Amino acid sequence: MTLTVLVVEDDPDARDLLSFMLADADFQVRYAENGRVAITMAREHPPDAIIMDLHLPGIDGSAAAQTIRADSRLGRIPIVAYTLSSRPLLAWETELFDAIVDKRTSSGALIDILRQVTRGRAGGAP
Repeated sequence: MTLTVLVVEDDPDARDLLSFMLADADFQVRYAENGRVAITMAREHPPDAIIMDLHLPGIDGSAAAQTIRADSRLGRIPIVAYTLSSRPLLAWETELFDAIVDKRTSSGALIDILRQVTRGRAGGAP
């Protein structure tokens, strides 16, 4: 069974690159351009995993992840922080994410991390 990943990224080029890379690895991809849209989309159609940029307009990635974690239906969805930030995450922020990935990480490594955090969901990782 194909896993669905919600990509939350405001940069259209980065979003397109992630979408292509994930689709090539047999993930079904949906995307949101900001945290508010991501929360709405996750509530309407819960994904198997979320890749969340941290620097988003409006509601940032940490705040969106916090809202998703607080929702009893969504709280167990794996969330991968995806960032170029040089600012270290605060302790409460790191607890929100199943993994934190630098945007310069290779596509293969990101796919491996995504498969690890989704292991056992929807019949197993692709």
